[in-house]
Amino acid sequence: MKADLPSPVEYRVMVLIASEKHGRDIAKLYHERYGEAISYGTLYVTLRRLRDNGWVDVRAGQPVAAQVTSTAKAGSSRTTLPKSGADARFRSFKLTSAGKRAWNRSRDFYIRLATIADTAMA
Repeated sequence: MKADLPSPVEYRVMVLIASEKHGRDIAKLYHERYGEAISYGTLYVTLRRLRDNGWVDVRAGQPVAAQVTSTAKAGSSRTTLPKSGADARFRSFKLTSAGKRAWNRSRDFYIRLATIADTAMA
């Protein structure tokens, strides 16, 4: 079921992906901007909901190459594959035009809500 407005966490993530970003970058920016960490599990579930609502485009990037690391033995090395396997890919995320409209609606909603709360507290 599509939502009309993003949740507060979805809204925060949408703020960070106005320009295309990778998941790790989003998590880092989330911590820097909001002062709290977001787990990769929470982040990717949130991004999937945003995608399912049509608010985010997901683009698979280039395959993650195997990394060659040297070991303690002279002249020896080993190949390390990404945890997800040899075909793991970096994915990038970016707001769609529908996502920008949803973000604007939710921003307006949260501003009105804060104004009502301030008025009620006065």
